[in-house]
Amino acid sequence: MRRLLLSILLLRAACIAQDAPATPPPASDQPAHPEVLHIPARAYPLALLKSRLANLLIASLRDEGRGIVDAKREREIRTLMIKIQTWVPAE
Repeated sequence: MRRLLLSILLLRAACIAQDAPATPPPASDQPAHPEVLHIPARAYPLALLKSRLANLLIASLRDEGRGIVDAKREREIRTLMIKIQTWVPAE
């Protein structure tokens, strides 16, 4: 739960704009392709880190529910969190 809250806090400041209507269309009108995200070039490296972190956190939570611990993944999560916290945009 703590990791999920941390990932939400980190992803909240991602500055990622999403082209989507305010209310989702009915299920029959939904397109077959995924939604498109527009990320400014300046924020792209940070968005990649956050995306990777989110995927690792999801996988970690699933495995934690099964009682499995992947030490390599946990180290990678810790490394990504440090990179995100210390990230400075290139000018």
